[in-house]
Amino acid sequence: MSSGIKNRFSILFQKRQRAAPVPHETTRGSSVTIQNTLSECFISKLPREVLLRIFRSLQQERRSSRSITATRNRDLYHASLVCKTWNNLAAHISYHTIQFYSALSVLRFHKMLQVSPHICKIVKTLIFPTRYGQTCPKELLDAFEGIANQIESLSELNTTLRLVEEESPTGDGKEWFHILPIGEGRHDDLRRLCLYGNGDIPARFPTALPSFKRLHLLILKGVFISKPVSTDMTPALPQLRECIIEGGNTVLMMDNWLLSCPKLHRLSTIGPQPAAFSPSTDEFPMRLLVHGKLTCWSFSGSGHTRFGN
Repeated sequence: MSSGIKNRFSILFQKRQRAAPVPHETTRGSSVTIQNTLSECFISKLPREVLLRIFRSLQQERRSSRSITATRNRDLYHASLVCKTWNNLAAHISYHTIQFYSALSVLRFHKMLQVSPHICKIVKTLIFPTRYGQTCPKELLDAFEGIANQIESLSELNTTLRLVEEESPTGDGKEWFHILPIGEGRHDDLRRLCLYGNGDIPARFPTALPSFKRLHLLILKGVFISKPVSTDMTPALPQLRECIIEGGNTVLMMDNWLLSCPKLHRLSTIGPQPAAFSPSTDEFPMRLLVHGKLTCWSFSGSGHTRFGN
């Protein structure tokens, strides 16, 4: 073989050698691990924020002013099995919104948090099983209260109020109080709050509500209040923009309090309510309706139709 041909083969061999992947050997004990430098694909180099945006498109939430429903998608589950990095990212999406469909799921999740406390930093939305018009068992409320207080920071919460009989602050004997299942100073960043009444017993409005200074939306379903909400006992919410009331008797009981919320401009009432408007006399028992504060008021049920301005 001529020297010219040998030189050509030598040059080609050197180029091929430089282009070929170079394995790295790392010895750990008696085992040797071979890592291929070219095994990483392009998607593994994407920033974490971009991957999170992609994964969020795999599991969307159906949102409305009244409810939040997390859709289930197997694609996100399959993505979590690819590698450790993808598993961590998929966990942030999967556990962002926890919606319980049964009492058993609440009890199981409560036990899981004892084993996997790191999930408490991921959850941002808790949706309690709906028990509209029914009394919630104490064991179930205790489990959900334990979950809500273990979560680090919630932005949205759907829960049933706890009914407690205590001495009246005015010294008139015992009376019922609505109690939020959240410890004092917890979840200051809460933006949406949906409260279900615990049966049909009228009770005092929860005095802990004003601690959520950033609350934008308040939903009350089947809540019965024993006395009008006083702005002295329950200060107004500075960021509250919308209130939705379904059933119960809170429309007239909260009139002065809602009027004192500076940014409130939307009110919706659903189902049977105490008369807030009398078509025969054109009278508005609610000061909120004649004050000109609302930009939109809607009511439905008992033959009423939607109204807004």
